[in-house]
Order: sequence, then C-alpha cells, then structure tokens
Amino acid sequence: MIFLDYMMPEMDGIETFHRLKKEVNGQSVPVIALTADVSTGIHQHFLSEGFSDYLSKPVMWEKLEELLLQWLPAALVSMKNGAGEDWNITEKQLLDLKQKLKKWDIELSEGLYLLGGSIVQYRKLSELFVEYYEPNRKKLEESFETTRKTQQEIKILTGQIHTLKSNARAIGAMSLYELAASLEIRGKMQDESYIEKAIPLLFFEWERALDGMFFFLENTKKFLLESEKKEKENGKQKVYGEMTEEVNQEKLYEEIYDRILEAIGKYQGKYAEEQLEKLLSLEKNPKKKKILGQVQKSVQNLEFEQAESLMKGTYWTNKVTTE
Repeated sequence: MIFLDYMMPEMDGIETFHRLKKEVNGQSVPVIALTADVSTGIHQHFLSEGFSDYLSKPVMWEKLEELLLQWLPAALVSMKNGAGEDWNITEKQLLDLKQKLKKWDIELSEGLYLLGGSIVQYRKLSELFVEYYEPNRKKLEESFETTRKTQQEIKILTGQIHTLKSNARAIGAMSLYELAASLEIRGKMQDESYIEKAIPLLFFEWERALDGMFFFLENTKKFLLESEKKEKENGKQKVYGEMTEEVNQEKLYEEIYDRILEAIGKYQGKYAEEQLEKLLSLEKNPKKKKILGQVQKSVQNLEFEQAESLMKGTYWTNKVTTE
C-alpha cells in the first residue's frame, strides 16, 4: 500500500501516481491519495484518476486504521492491543499538562483529537517530532540558503514547509502550524521577500514547539515507566504461569511413569495399559513413543519382565521428555 500526498515538492500526487503505475507495469498496488482539499467532488476526482481511496488531512488515526484494514491483505494484518495503552493518568493530571503546554502554544487537545484521544500515541508522535527536528531543520535551512541565491528552489522549500505544517498540526503546535501555513501560501506565490523575512520566525516557533515537546516527554516519563513496569509484571506472570504448567506436567509424567513400573512389578496388566495410554498422550519424543508401544505389547503378552526392562532401559534415565 502507498500513500501519496497531493502536495509534493517536485511532482504532485497525481503525476507521481501515474508514473508509478507505469513503473510497476499495472500491478495491483493500493494507492491512497492524501490531501487537505475537502471541496465537493474531490473524492470522486481521485477515484476517477485511478486511486484506490482518498484520505483527507489532517489524518484521523481511526480513519487511517480503517483504511489500512480495508486495503492490506488479511494475511499481513495482526491485531493486538498496544503495549501500555492504559496509562494511569487522571483527568486532573491531563488538564494540568494541557494548561502548561499552552506556554509553547501547543494545544494538547488538538493532537489527542487527531489520535482518537490516545495519549500514548501522542507521546510516540512527540518522540518522532524531537528525533527528526535536527535533520529536518538542516534540510530546510539548506533549501532556504539555496533559494536566496538561485530563486529556483522555492517549490522544494515550500514542500518542506508543507511537511512541517502537517507535523505541527499533528502535535497541536498551532502557532507553528499557522505560520507554516502562511509561508506555504507565500511559497506557492513565489514570494521570496516574504519567505526571507518570515523564515527566521518559523525557526523560532519550531524551537518553541520543540521545547514544549521536551517538557511533555519529561513530564510523562513517569506514566511510561509505570506502564512498562506493569507490562513486565504481566509478562512475568505469564512466564510464571507457563513454567508452573510445565512443572505440573513434568510431575504428572513422573507420577504416571512410577505407576506403570509399580503395576508391571505387581503383574497388574490392565492398570499398566491404562497408565501407558496416559503416558503416551504426554510423550513428545518419537523414540520413546516407540518404546512405549513395545512396552504395551509386552504387557498384553504378559511379558512383564521384558516390559520392566524396556521401561528401565538406559534411554529412560531422564524420564521427563515432554517437550
């Protein structure tokens, strides 16, 4: 599956899509159009161009998941609950975070809205925003310097600003989002003078948003650690449960083994056969299964000494082989 943004630096999404179709020789690859254009008929327009579907921006987390489930092959989809989805955070603590983030013009509610209210996913998005700040800023600075010299890179610069705009909206950094939106419009107008004066302010707002994300990550670390601790404890309980079950099975195996030897020693053929059936159901080793079959046959023929010899053979020194 491929997502194509309608607004891209060198080729728009539709042109890229048609070139892609030629390169993959018409193979059936779902391609989804991404655009902020919500005008009447835009959905049908993309479908008529050959796109599989259309997703409006800002992208809602639930809608994205719905499209992925719709277009991905069922064999590639594995549904499971995200680790740590349930943070032990109170409404008061969440409200406190929202109020404090306003210092950097970050509307936490906006970011949470786009993610279906998942603060865990918002934290992951914040981590990405912080992680890619340096490389993304460096690329934008280089494009800006080139633009000031050649006046031929404004389209590429505008595409980078468009990406920053989307990232800012995703975390609710509204001042950064609004400034990036204005710069994007001016970039499309090739207004170099406006861009040159506004870019320094864009970098300033970007740094403020970064500071806000650092604050958020630092102040939600305790919730993450609590979640990870809970996850580890649940994992230990699961492993302990599996180990307990394994120990119980080994104990049962040894008990049945001893019953068989006792029954054979007392020439209790019927009881020995019953216990042999139980041991066969637990035994996983093919060679030992074969020996148990020979023991059964010896018991049925009343050859108890031979049956006992087989059960006490050197191959049975380690009795427990249920794995």
